[in-house]
Amino acid sequence: MLIGDIPGNRQRDLTILSVEQEKEEMRYATNFNKKLHNALREANLSSSLPIIIKDCLNLVGKWKIAGEINPFDELEHMVFIATCRTLGGIDMIQNSRAIHKYLSMIESNSGGFFSLFPYLPTTGKIKMYYAFFKLHRTLSTFIQDRRSKKTHFDDNLQTLIESPDMTDHDIFIWLATTLRVSISTTGAALSWTICYIHKHLEYRKYLLDGLKRIVAEQLYEGDEKKIINLTEDLTKLPLTVWENNFKFLDNIFNEALRLTSVGNTIRRVIKPVEIDGHDLPLGSFVLFSQSNNHLNPETFENPDEFNPRRWETLDFKSLTKEYKNTSFGTGRHPCLGQRLARLNVKLLISVLVTNFEFELVGNLVRNLDCLGVMYPKYPVKLSYHK
Repeated sequence: MLIGDIPGNRQRDLTILSVEQEKEEMRYATNFNKKLHNALREANLSSSLPIIIKDCLNLVGKWKIAGEINPFDELEHMVFIATCRTLGGIDMIQNSRAIHKYLSMIESNSGGFFSLFPYLPTTGKIKMYYAFFKLHRTLSTFIQDRRSKKTHFDDNLQTLIESPDMTDHDIFIWLATTLRVSISTTGAALSWTICYIHKHLEYRKYLLDGLKRIVAEQLYEGDEKKIINLTEDLTKLPLTVWENNFKFLDNIFNEALRLTSVGNTIRRVIKPVEIDGHDLPLGSFVLFSQSNNHLNPETFENPDEFNPRRWETLDFKSLTKEYKNTSFGTGRHPCLGQRLARLNVKLLISVLVTNFEFELVGNLVRNLDCLGVMYPKYPVKLSYHK
């Protein structure tokens, strides 16, 4: 979803689709889009804001006064819980660690190698199928409990259960897709952003000053001296402010996305097509390197430098339309969940930097040879204290 994908049977047999099959895929994609747009209505997002912040505070409240975390695990889990609030089920949060574990196993064992050699019996494939089985059994339990009315919550899962056009299988695919994306893309984006902020500490001050300014403007007539509890004040800000007034945080996030959306994306041709005079036969692969866009010095001066202030003059949407920025996809299939991804990152970063002092432990190096979502080439941790 982060780069515009639509969930479906991606490992199907490579045969040209019949008219009926194309209609069925279109029906599923259209239904998925409709359900996602419904879940991301302003009323739903607005009511979720203070709860997501409180969920984050509950998680970090279990941390020691000082210690170390792996951001690409702990922060991804925060995003997972935030996504459960908006796109999944509230009751799923109680089993969040197990679901997170299964989704991470699927993600780590289903990358480009699996696409290139889908029938090769590897250890990774066995792990992936095991995790998929456990995930299916776990999520199906929540679905069946809702169907039998053992549990009832006013959330998106209940909306899906009550939708006449959603089968149990459709709901499982919905949950597995949206939750997996929350971990593998939004979670990674949040982790990279936090790491870059604490590799370049001047932007931590840039961020905190911006948060105080917004809170003072919205709640205290511009007087920052009246701020007593910055985190509590953040829960009082409306959705429109989070989406429209946090330009300084958008700049940081945009820059982290640009620097880490430089891996390779692979797609398999499911229908013969000609592009620029080149025939792409059924079953062939197309590889796209995002670094051609995001590290292009003609668009981004000193492209390997982390410089969020460049986005004070650059326009994210315009560059996307010009195919110079593909962090959230572009063209016919932009990211369906980019609004929620951006909102979750803003909320969670704001809570984290207002409650903790972090220090980067390890050398933050990108893995430029990756396929799909990028993770650091070497292990990194964040030390923290309250």
